Amino acid sequence: MRALAVGFDMTGKRAYLDACRHWSDRIIGYQGGMIPKGAYYINHSRAPGQDKGQWNLADSGSIGMGVLATATRCQDQAERKRYLDSVRAFAELVLANYVGPEGGISNGLWPEYAGQWWCSTATFGTLAFLLYEETGEEKYLKVAMGGLDWIFQANLPFAHDEHWCRQIFGALREVSSFFTAYFWVFHHVAALFSLLIAMLLAHTLRFRNARVKWLLIGVLALNALYSSVFVFLSAVLLGAPWWLSLLRHTWKTCVLPLLLLAGAPPLFLFFGRIEPGAGRGSGRRLRRA
Repeated sequence: MRALAVGFDMTGKRAYLDACRHWSDRIIGYQGGMIPKGAYYINHSRAPGQDKGQWNLADSGSIGMGVLATATRCQDQAERKRYLDSVRAFAELVLANYVGPEGGISNGLWPEYAGQWWCSTATFGTLAFLLYEETGEEKYLKVAMGGLDWIFQANLPFAHDEHWCRQIFGALREVSSFFTAYFWVFHHVAALFSLLIAMLLAHTLRFRNARVKWLLIGVLALNALYSSVFVFLSAVLLGAPWWLSLLRHTWKTCVLPLLLLAGAPPLFLFFGRIEPGAGRGSGRRLRRA
């Protein structure tokens, strides 16, 4: 929506602004039925009228910025006020319930982690800066600056057990932070490159030992699976014959059981069959924010 709003600024095409208004109208319609009051519907999990299920503040912050971008470009004052009131209602919900003691902002009703979180702090903090610019109200600037200060604290990025790699390496701050950042920011790209390398090895390179070759290819495929399920499933659908060939060769070379064993621990962690952190060495747990 913000891209369409900028497109309207650059070209003056009314169709861009009309699309923003149509989308914002739907968002406000959903917002009217949300529990808690003022929340935005993020098109998954908790829906309007429901009082159970997760609701992510981080996603809602981006929605609020889209509605605010629409409001600032409306010439009709009543329409402008309607959109702005929607964003204010969301902001008041956050200010009253989700701003932490150190300035960070939690991710709403998220069962994975209840503390101050970098993503919700970043999205809502940006919205708060924009609200201050639009309204001049100091409370928005205060919460935005508080969130910025919290993010700049050295121990805050990725300070919760978000992925299985974080849970395994949680005792080692540098290692766990690297793995969490890697999987959070670059995981889709990592999956794509893992699959491309695996296919390159399968079709163009020869190994003296076939078992080593297919073991390496299988490990790359596992890395793709646990880096990005979306990329992995897309590749399965688009390249079914290659995957059948992979299964056949890993079975013939007796590599498939090893790959299944290698892939089981993170899968069990995902389904909660293994206690998080069971694979860690000694060392203190990182303090949760």
